[in-house]
Amino acid sequence: MLRLASCSVLVLLSSALAGGCADPASGRAADAFSDPSEDRAVQAEGLKIATWNMEWLHRNNGAGEVPRDAADYQRLADYAELLDADVVALQEVDGPQAAARVFDPAEYDFYMSSRNSVQRAGFAVRKGLGVTHYPDLDALDLGNLRHGVDIEVDAGGESLRLLGVHLKSGCFSKSLNSSSNSCSKLSQQVDVLEGWIDARAAAGERFMVLGDFNRRMFASGNDHMWQRIDDGSPSGADLSSPTQQGSAQCNGGAYPQFIDHLVTGSIATEAIVAGSFDELVYAAADSGYALSDHCPLSIRVELGEGDGPPPGPSCEGACGGQSPAGCWCNDLCVDYGDCCPDKVAVCDQAEPPPEPEPEPEPEPEPEPEPEPEPEPEPEPEPEPEPDPDSCEGSCGGQAPGGCWCDEACVGYGDCCADEATQCP
Repeated sequence: MLRLASCSVLVLLSSALAGGCADPASGRAADAFSDPSEDRAVQAEGLKIATWNMEWLHRNNGAGEVPRDAADYQRLADYAELLDADVVALQEVDGPQAAARVFDPAEYDFYMSSRNSVQRAGFAVRKGLGVTHYPDLDALDLGNLRHGVDIEVDAGGESLRLLGVHLKSGCFSKSLNSSSNSCSKLSQQVDVLEGWIDARAAAGERFMVLGDFNRRMFASGNDHMWQRIDDGSPSGADLSSPTQQGSAQCNGGAYPQFIDHLVTGSIATEAIVAGSFDELVYAAADSGYALSDHCPLSIRVELGEGDGPPPGPSCEGACGGQSPAGCWCNDLCVDYGDCCPDKVAVCDQAEPPPEPEPEPEPEPEPEPEPEPEPEPEPEPEPEPEPDPDSCEGSCGGQAPGGCWCDEACVGYGDCCADEATQCP
């Protein structure tokens, strides 16, 4: 993680700004603007995740609770370029049009809360990252309060679940059991937040809750809110935040206790790049600009590199007992409510019956030998036609040939030749 040890690399303003750099252990001063391409060459390790409350950022010049002119928006855009984050959780933003005045829409996509308010929460995500946008965590809206924005970012085949929040203001350090309306509302929001955290941990997800918590969770060692969300149950809900150490330098260090936080579950904590936490502090010379009463905080998380985080709770190889993640894969876990999320899929599916062996195909029947065709019966010889000059059948008259077969034929001399034998 690059921290500016030198205050002069490339000045983006028309004249160089005077001032010194903050102690790298407590924050990064922006008295001079470095070339983001140089930063990226050094900071290429891990995905840079940031949070930034932009204090009533309106989409139009001169509008809203904090009116801004074109120069103010440009100066905020300069800081966004210097921040050079891959994912930024935003608070107090008047929708994607307002966000696009600070973050280049050619480089970022915007995922905003569905709540119709100038004080929306949302995310600016660098193009090219895979994003799943889940429904708002609107259970945080306990009466005109801000929704949580729930997204999942994928890089290199590995994912990080992110919940951007802007919680109820006015209960910065009091007990959540206080009778004040602010503390009562915040306490109810903590219940909702803990439910989301526990669900992510139970599913074995790498997750982070980031944004404006409006709570000095680490001003003492026993903050009521932190105790409730960091209860370590279920497995994976052991939480951490880089704001547990150090002090805030924004606004000249007027408010040294962080109220913006980047809270990670145990799997995400293991993926954080060591020493990468940073607070981008506005340059003293920029005090005349309408910037924000919050400075951006950022951290880097390794996704898609190396061996990745340890696997989430699974029954792979643990059916009938306890998985290495602590959840169970036996028949009793249903009653105890501590089954691994994939217990049914991995352990309870009956083995499919073996496929029957195919029956042998019957041998083909031999083709019958063709029967010999019967010899044709000989045609009967035709009966000889009767002789027309014969008296056969013509005795007493004239034969068909014209000769006669009667008694007078002798006298006339025209008897058929066989008259005497045929007609005796």
